Amino acid sequence: MKSPFFFAFSTLIAMAAVIPASSLANTLTAKAPSIQPEHPSLTAEGKRNYEAITGIKQIETLAPIFRDRPASGSWGNTPSDPFPLGTPQLELPPAPITTVTIHHQHRQAHTGHTDTYANYKTWNGSDWTASIDSSGEFIHTHRGENSGHTDRIIQYISWDGQPWTATVNPATNVFTHTRQGASSSHTDTILNYIGWDGSHWTMRLQS
Repeated sequence: MKSPFFFAFSTLIAMAAVIPASSLANTLTAKAPSIQPEHPSLTAEGKRNYEAITGIKQIETLAPIFRDRPASGSWGNTPSDPFPLGTPQLELPPAPITTVTIHHQHRQAHTGHTDTYANYKTWNGSDWTASIDSSGEFIHTHRGENSGHTDRIIQYISWDGQPWTATVNPATNVFTHTRQGASSSHTDTILNYIGWDGSHWTMRLQS
């Protein structure tokens, strides 16, 4: 009775007769097939032998293979990329300021006029110009200057010479008035102020 070793050795001799030596060596030392990101190109004969032995058909691909990912931001999306691949990164200019229309009426007049600003005196008697943007912020500019600042309040002097603070809601055209030192406020659709020349005026927002 022949030993199992004899049958195994006979099988190897038979395989050697039909398979090239290089392919036989690969067959004896091959491990379970695994997907590799890159592999050397096989000859046509080697591919046929590989497919005959393993049953796995070799597929050619033209897809590029990247060994190392480039630095962040050079392609694709990384945690630091704020935009998807191919999206232009544009810096938009700031939105223009939209000012509301103010209706002015002199204390002794029956009619008035409209404008986008008001010339008023503040608490210390200095002359300022104020306009109001659509969000309810005042843009204050000191008389004679080309630029100013924004604020949620206007500090004005009322007809009786008292200092007041006001905020405004352009959506409702309502002012909220607070007298200096007072703990309470009141609302109204008008604001009585003193102009640069000391005259008395009333402003209201015009829808």
